[in-house]
Amino acid sequence: MQSADISPRMSQSDDITTVLERINRDEQGARDALIPLVEIELRAIAEAYMRRERVDHTLQATALMDDAFLKLLGDGANLTWESRTHFFRAAAKAMRHILIDHERGRRSAKRPPGRKRLSPDVLVDAVAAAPQVDLLALNEAIENLALLDPRQAEVVDLHHFGGYTLDETARMLGISLGAAKGEWAAAKAWLHRELSSGHHAAP
Repeated sequence: MQSADISPRMSQSDDITTVLERINRDEQGARDALIPLVEIELRAIAEAYMRRERVDHTLQATALMDDAFLKLLGDGANLTWESRTHFFRAAAKAMRHILIDHERGRRSAKRPPGRKRLSPDVLVDAVAAAPQVDLLALNEAIENLALLDPRQAEVVDLHHFGGYTLDETARMLGISLGAAKGEWAAAKAWLHRELSSGHHAAP
């Protein structure tokens, strides 16, 4: 799995958190100050997402990154930021939702809505085979997982979709590497069952 190398940027954590606090106070110019601090990492997350999309996808990584930034910090956005980690976790989730909305629009323009049945062998390694999976079915499964176990869903968003290594994911979530590995294994197993059978099982 390709991973965004974020280690050199971890030292920017204090700067990013400080600017996010300024945004929380609605200080003038704070949003513009955040852009150069997060642009490289946001692009890495967007590129990790797009590597899993079909080759003829009309949305590009730059557009996905820009749309996510506007969703999180544009006019009308009213999120309160706790930290750098909170921001990038939200960014990874926002990008997934943008891609889902894009896919829904593409399908509605092409044919009446319908759900393709997934065979039990679609996921050889659960979400590791996500490009072969019905994107809307995968998103629905992840949303269901988030209701049952939010941390497992966050691990999926960060590690699989965001392109972070499990070690980076563990640090962002404030858990041990062993715990992150366990959450990832449990999430994959649950998603495999969910997508293969269509049943809603506890993780």
